Amino acid sequence: MAVTPDGRFLLVTNKLYDNIYVIDVWDDTGDDFIDANFHDIEAIIQVPNHYSVIGTRGMAFSEDGQTLYLLLAPLIRYDDPTGQRRYGAEAVLVLDISRIEDGVEPVIYDDLVVGYAATARGVEEDVGNPTIISGGPTNIELSPDGTLAYVAHYNDNSVHVYRLDLSRDPVLVDVIRGLGEEPFDLTLAPDGNTLFVANYVGELEGPTQNVVHSTVSVIDTDPLSPTYHQVVTTLRNRDAW
Repeated sequence: MAVTPDGRFLLVTNKLYDNIYVIDVWDDTGDDFIDANFHDIEAIIQVPNHYSVIGTRGMAFSEDGQTLYLLLAPLIRYDDPTGQRRYGAEAVLVLDISRIEDGVEPVIYDDLVVGYAATARGVEEDVGNPTIISGGPTNIELSPDGTLAYVAHYNDNSVHVYRLDLSRDPVLVDVIRGLGEEPFDLTLAPDGNTLFVANYVGELEGPTQNVVHSTVSVIDTDPLSPTYHQVVTTLRNRDAW
């Protein structure tokens, strides 16, 4: 979930479906208008479905709130015997959400995608500890100036870095490795010089690799630093076994 910068709408993604639900969280009721959609669905954004499985995950807004950066990454299961959930598109999408406004009736938008950068598609080979679930790109964070997007890649155990100011489509410019197992969420420090990445599994040990120590990878994102886009330390939540 994410609230638009102006605080008017709450957007909700779904890892099992191609819709983003736009919920009105700002009551515009006045003398000549009753906001009938307050705390209800204002709009539905549909992602064009060209593949068998589509799911939507992390989101980030441009500073002006006119552009939404959305991760397309369905929940894929390697062990699905039917084969129905073994393939799906994975991408960083750019959506023009300037047309979404508070109206009388809910609206369905199916033409808001204006940019696209493909990531690993389908059942990519998992890096590190095997997992039966393909999370793909899970969450996204923008640099303070809005020129870079940092994307946590669950199965690749990495953070992918995209330039957003080179063209309409995001451009992959770097891949940060050396993280823990299954990076899932991430956030930048207020000054934009440090990126914290939460690793869902982190580290495994024990006689059968059955003990999980979740970790946080700390990445230098200061462009003037000699360790720019490198993991500089790891915070470990150690469990006893």
